[in-house]
Amino acid sequence: MMIKSATLQSLPGRPHEMTAPVPGDRLRVLIADGAMTEGCLLALRGAYLPSVTRTVQETTRRLIELNPAVIVANLELPDGDGVEICRATKGLPRRPLLIVTGAVPARVPDALLAGCNAVLLKPYPPNLLCARIGRLLQMYDDDRRHRRGGNGDGGASEMTVSHSATTNKVRPDIDCPGCGASGVTAFDFASHRRMWCACLGCRHVWLARRHE
Repeated sequence: MMIKSATLQSLPGRPHEMTAPVPGDRLRVLIADGAMTEGCLLALRGAYLPSVTRTVQETTRRLIELNPAVIVANLELPDGDGVEICRATKGLPRRPLLIVTGAVPARVPDALLAGCNAVLLKPYPPNLLCARIGRLLQMYDDDRRHRRGGNGDGGASEMTVSHSATTNKVRPDIDCPGCGASGVTAFDFASHRRMWCACLGCRHVWLARRHE
C-alpha cells in the first residue's frame, strides 16, 4: 500500500493538517453513511474508490465483497451504529482502517473501546476527511515497513498493523473531570486550543485545553 503526499488547503475552525497521502493505486473506501455530503464524496473520488452503504447489515455484507482499505462509519445508522461495524471488522483476515463519524460526542467512547482508528465529529470539511484517511494510510505503511525491517517477517499481522495506525492519543497528563482517572483519550480537535477527550472508564466526554 504505497502512498505519496498531496498538499491540502487550510481547514476552517480546525488545526491545519499539512498533507494527505494519495495512493498510487486507488484504494477502496467503504462509507457506511447515507447522509455523507456530496462535497465529501467528490473529494474522496479524487483519490479513492468510494462505495456507499446505508445500514449495518448492508455494510457487513459488503465488507467481504469489497475488501476495503478504509471504512468511514457513521455512529448513527437506521439499523444500528458504527460500533457494530467496528466489532464486525475484528474477525476479518485483513482488518481495514476504521474512522467513525457522528454529531453526538457522548457515543464516541463505545467506538474507541471497539477499536476504531480515528474519530471525526460532524460537521467536518471534505479536505479534513481526506487528510485523516491519508494520515492513517501513511501510519499503516510506516508501521508495516518498520515491522518488516525489524524482524524480517513480511507476514506481519494485518490486524495488528491496522490497529496500531491511529489518530486517537492517550494523554496521561490529563485527568478525567468526571471520575479523576488519568490516561484519557484525545480523539478530535475542536479548534487550535481545544480538543475532544473521552474517559474510557466512566465514558465521560468533554472539551479540554490543548497542551502541546
